[in-house]
Amino acid sequence: MKGQILPAICAALIVICMAACGGTSNSSPGTSTASSGPINSGSPPGGSSSGTSGSGSDSAGSGSGSASGGSNSGGSSGGRSQTAIAYAYVGTVNRSTAGIYGFSVGPDGTATAVPGSPATGPSSYVLTNSAFVFASDSANIASYTRGRDGSLKQSSTTYAVLSNGSEPWAIQAMSLDHTGQTLYAMENAGSDDTYYFFFSIGPDGKITNTGKIGPNVNYVSPLVFSPDNNYAYGSGCFHIGWDITGFHRNSDGTLTRLDDRATNTAVPAYAGTGQMYCPVREAISQNGYLAVADAELGTTTTGLGAYKINADGSLTFVQNSTVATQLTSVRGMNFDPTGQYLALAGNGGIQMYQFMPQGTFTPVGGVQQPGTNYLGVQWDGDNHLYAISNAGLHVFTNAQGVLTPASGSPHAAGAAGTLAVLPTH
Repeated sequence: MKGQILPAICAALIVICMAACGGTSNSSPGTSTASSGPINSGSPPGGSSSGTSGSGSDSAGSGSGSASGGSNSGGSSGGRSQTAIAYAYVGTVNRSTAGIYGFSVGPDGTATAVPGSPATGPSSYVLTNSAFVFASDSANIASYTRGRDGSLKQSSTTYAVLSNGSEPWAIQAMSLDHTGQTLYAMENAGSDDTYYFFFSIGPDGKITNTGKIGPNVNYVSPLVFSPDNNYAYGSGCFHIGWDITGFHRNSDGTLTRLDDRATNTAVPAYAGTGQMYCPVREAISQNGYLAVADAELGTTTTGLGAYKINADGSLTFVQNSTVATQLTSVRGMNFDPTGQYLALAGNGGIQMYQFMPQGTFTPVGGVQQPGTNYLGVQWDGDNHLYAISNAGLHVFTNAQGVLTPASGSPHAAGAAGTLAVLPTH
């Protein structure tokens, strides 16, 4: 029977973030990642701005989630601070109802707790679109209406898992597509069976199940979405097998699986072709590349590689894109909104890369902000990088890949597990 997914290098994102295969019959590391590509036009439920995307997983207490755009057009409570350039929400670890910690962030990166923080209720795998925040306790998915001051009020709770009679199912990752209108939950059904479930989001934030795909041993990570929102990608590593799984996203939000031969064209073999690698985190740039962090099994080394997303959703490996990182694990990764910088979070610090137009990575110095084990990273639209650790929420200002902590950072946020950031413009 498959237990909770363990991060392979102690991590990764994966989580996405996530290290060595083991501990479960499914050897895939737990993962989480999110794309920061452009948002498709269209109004998400409850808001007039374009939708946002995100994904969250906090296996082994780690994870990430993101919101990449959209104005704050949520609920009516309170008056929104005129200086807030983003709201950051920190969810607590797996199966938690310990609360969601919310912060209003100013132009200089300083953060202030929103009224009522932490909001009690299901609080793992936190996500946000332009009107609502979503979180789970592994069985239920709660919707929270966001006030104009960033405060949260739980508006609905939906029992979102099935049961095979002998073993309860459990939600272990969640994602939003770019419209913010469909929520995807990875559900562990035991016996190495995992599914992706699809939920539509109503005008009041309440979710409704619209279908599922699976079972498959590799449906274990949050999903990341192509810039045009037509394709989704996840990863797995069952029995030490490299697997990037691609899906076509249909107009109703359901998924149709792509041929595996279209998405597993090469492995980023940064330590040689004779090694065994597992993908541990993924992120998508706005210019149409899928970046994958992987772990060399049996070691504490990690690397990066890139794939070009083709018009039909297939992936083409970018030759010479493979590079070894200086982190002993990768537990979160995310592109900035321009697609120019990629941030990797892991044990011991954050590593920054400039992403070149041809799909290769150039390190920006060595490990930054060393000495802290980071669990996830996200960006806003004002050149700030957000990260979570056991110390809480960190906010950094980015200057050409060099990170400077904002005043007051880090901010206590309980047992931080996942992160979602919503820019206000």
